[in-house]
Amino acid sequence: MKKIILVISALLLTSCSMSHINKSPKYVENKEEQVTQTSDKIKNVIMFIGDGMGPNHVDAGGVFKGSPLCFDVTDENWAYHAYSNTDSRTSNGFTLDTTKSLLRPEENKTLYDGTPSPYSSEGEKLGASGNITTYTDSAAGGTALATGVKVTNSRLGMDINGQPIENLVEIARGLNMKTGVLTSDNIVGATPSSFLVHVGERHLSTDILDGVATSKADLILARNEDTFINNKTKYETMYKNNGFDVVYNKSSLKKESNKIVGLFDGVMPKSDPRAPSLEELTGFALDYLDNENGFFLMVEGARIDKESHSHQTAVMMQELIGFDRAVETASRWAEGRDDTLIVVTADHETGGLYYDRSNTSKETIIDDIKWLTYNHSRTRVDIAVYGDVTRYIEKNKNRYSTLEGLPYWDNTDVFRLCSEHLSSKY
Repeated sequence: MKKIILVISALLLTSCSMSHINKSPKYVENKEEQVTQTSDKIKNVIMFIGDGMGPNHVDAGGVFKGSPLCFDVTDENWAYHAYSNTDSRTSNGFTLDTTKSLLRPEENKTLYDGTPSPYSSEGEKLGASGNITTYTDSAAGGTALATGVKVTNSRLGMDINGQPIENLVEIARGLNMKTGVLTSDNIVGATPSSFLVHVGERHLSTDILDGVATSKADLILARNEDTFINNKTKYETMYKNNGFDVVYNKSSLKKESNKIVGLFDGVMPKSDPRAPSLEELTGFALDYLDNENGFFLMVEGARIDKESHSHQTAVMMQELIGFDRAVETASRWAEGRDDTLIVVTADHETGGLYYDRSNTSKETIIDDIKWLTYNHSRTRVDIAVYGDVTRYIEKNKNRYSTLEGLPYWDNTDVFRLCSEHLSSKY
């Protein structure tokens, strides 16, 4: 992947800092100073998370598409690009060979070596999932993006002491903004849950569903899930008592609804009569949330990760292209506006995907892709930003080092970017 940074390219980006922010007195407090809003124009913040989407995924998607993915270009809209560290606290203590590429797992075995962690980690219980590995899981990865705090694997919006951490949905709601969470995963998936609930173990589906009912989201769109299905009357009543309309098909989505939980048989990578696509739901979410006070929306392309775990290359590619369509829907919606910031990133890479860049084509890329692991990796991931963040980058330039020619962020810095543009408190 070759990107050129416009406007920002002259900045000297040095001195990496991994500190985090969060100031609500109702939640665990971070130790960093308050910061001030960098733009008086931005009122809408949209975060896209391609779950499991590493740099090789992005590049391969461009080969398959026949042109770069819409966010993998540099132009007047997508003017800023960076790479991000994805490690959780569970990754602490493991050797990482930084003399080799941190973007290409085929060149650096330490990126995907899943040796069980000797850290359990400072004595805290990580739950029954066994997510004690060198690499982050989606719970810790999602929590870092949602709250700006690194936690151990399996935790959802909670610090290592079991205290809740305020997330971007809660921050936006506190500012009288509308809020939404949209995913192609089910409603208890780790990434969306990181933006909705505060639960110590990602597999506690009952606790997550209970937390969703009292979350600060106005709009939640996801696949349905067995625990909900098996207790449908209980959860329908619970959600309706908390002001949600509960719907099960796209024809029932109404802009006039006060709050919505939409649970579908699936969220597809492209238009399908059986279920809505991520692209269609993104379009609905943007129109539903648009208001004079602004909004925060998180959109996750979850099945990039799931198909990478199982090495289902052709299906993964369809999910990746579906995610790209959803991002393109948002960028078209934002075109001509100066009040919207779009951030595209990933919580981690999955599968150690690679291919021979010198010998592939649109016609052969599916067969050319190879995989190194069935698990996540520590491969660094992309950040792409739509909107003018010149003032923000100038102010924060000393937070970042560089990695293979681009600024090098921590995943918690994505939270910082979003929170600063949501509120003058951040």
